[in-house]
Amino acid sequence: MANDLDLDALLRYAASNVTGFPPSPSNFTFSKFEHGQLNPTYLMQVGSGASVKRYVLRKKPPGKLLQSAHAVEREFQVLQALGNHTVVPVPKVFCLCTDPSVIGTAFYIMEFLEWRIFVNPKLPILVFDLGLC
Repeated sequence: MANDLDLDALLRYAASNVTGFPPSPSNFTFSKFEHGQLNPTYLMQVGSGASVKRYVLRKKPPGKLLQSAHAVEREFQVLQALGNHTVVPVPKVFCLCTDPSVIGTAFYIMEFLEWRIFVNPKLPILVFDLGLC
């Protein structure tokens, strides 16, 4: 849950590691997306004055995990590589934090984009959209 995270530590980390992140935002909201698969995903909205920026934070779930499970580090690296070396449209990733002392688990922060969100992992809408049925 968002309430279990040290949001002050997260703000300090983001201000130091995300280019353009307001160092002392006048407002900050942090809310969990209701959809997603296994890794908790949050919307961060920060503002200074009239300007509001939105970011997405993806983190490992709390608790003891298998070493290869919930690999947000791998997600970060794949998104970064696709963004830097291909024309595949992916959100820009800003930082990867592997220090669990910040919010309890590894996490990364990426840009928020208005896109189509597929809630059903079977993607039946794509089958219909592509004329495969």
